[in-house]
Amino acid sequence: MGEENKISKYINNMLRDKKIKLNPSDYIKLFNIKECILQMHHLEIGLRRQLHKLGFPDIELIYIDGQHYIKKDDLANYRFNNGKIRQIIKKLRVELKKYQRYFLALKKKDFSKSSLNKLTENFQQFIRAVERPFILIDIPVYCEAYFESKVLDKLKNAGMSPEEFNILSTPLYTSYFKRRYLDLIKVRRGLMTRVQFKSKWQWSNMALFYYLSFDDDFIQKQLKDITDPVKELGEIKMKSNHERKNFYATFKKLTPSLQDDAKLMQELIAIRDYRIEVFLRGCFSALNLLKILSQKMGLTYNQFINLTFKEIICKNIPLNLNMRLKGYAIIGENIYTGKELKKLWHLFNKKADLKVVTGTPASKGIVRGRVRIILKGEDAHKLQKGEVLITEQTTPDYLASIRYAAAIVTNIGGLTCHAAVISREFNIPSVVGTSNATQVFKDGDLVEVNANHGWVRKIKQA
Repeated sequence: MGEENKISKYINNMLRDKKIKLNPSDYIKLFNIKECILQMHHLEIGLRRQLHKLGFPDIELIYIDGQHYIKKDDLANYRFNNGKIRQIIKKLRVELKKYQRYFLALKKKDFSKSSLNKLTENFQQFIRAVERPFILIDIPVYCEAYFESKVLDKLKNAGMSPEEFNILSTPLYTSYFKRRYLDLIKVRRGLMTRVQFKSKWQWSNMALFYYLSFDDDFIQKQLKDITDPVKELGEIKMKSNHERKNFYATFKKLTPSLQDDAKLMQELIAIRDYRIEVFLRGCFSALNLLKILSQKMGLTYNQFINLTFKEIICKNIPLNLNMRLKGYAIIGENIYTGKELKKLWHLFNKKADLKVVTGTPASKGIVRGRVRIILKGEDAHKLQKGEVLITEQTTPDYLASIRYAAAIVTNIGGLTCHAAVISREFNIPSVVGTSNATQVFKDGDLVEVNANHGWVRKIKQA
């Protein structure tokens, strides 16, 4: 307790001159995705303070080296009815289509001979095009917690079980990851060449502004586990047909009000995946522009995307730029690195002395396995076949390795989150929303995951 008090006092002194008070109990962790400063400072944190311009409550977001926290009170303001949520989804889809038209035109441009000023002008245009859909991108996510709890209560009152919720929240929409995997099966069967596959899907290894390798070795690693492509394709189709049949059989038993909820649930699942696909495609289309501009400024690409929007426009290179690459936090408009970041991290990440955690069962099954803690998507390749993946949450940059998991356990998320959707698509037992699994377990622990009832138990410590 003494050490915690020292850390808290240090943080309060650090923030006093900025007139900021920080109490971890006031916040809830929304995401765990490592982002660059270009995205976080302006697009994520800056735009969330401007939501009132669109008629929505503002969101106070802070970022601590991959962890996204928002004020609990702010999230409580997003208890919208079905009609309001549908309006948001419709508006977001309209803005995403406009953005698609922009980045498809951007992709065709040649910037190799452009001056620094011309590149900067195009960069500004790109950011302005991103802003329009980005300010809306997470509003459906803010609405999900209240929506899910409301539907679960209505199902319970109608004499139905959480299992019916699982059936109704199994995606009918085919995610881009599943489409990519179906194309891998085509490659394995000789119906698509590796060159065609790479051309079609290389955008999918963007982690927004970060780009992950999509070379022949990466493709070969994905192909090697598809030993019987015809059989696997048949199993995927059979599973999809079975899920659709179960969905519509359950749907018919619902009241009109719950049927509307079930339809909206599918819309929320679809928009979650679609919005990410559009932004990954957009960032990939801008990659050439951003790389050439970074070279003109005498920076590596990773240095460039860890500048703020204003620093890029003003060509102001901060002295702590390389410190930012090691990790950073943003509170308000201020960026913290080094010792200050370390203190902030410890303040928000206290270890828990437990042997069992509980969460929401998202995909059924009971398995035992050794734990692999993955806190960053870039480390997902460390997951070995048969290990239990324990993470804050899964994100698109986990997808290449996620099929190796014996089970998936997350701190964050509900029954329509990314991990829940992917685990159902690939029949991997999963427990989501435990809040603290990454603090309770460590690499090598032997655990039992009961995804029928939503708990994870330590059997043997590493």
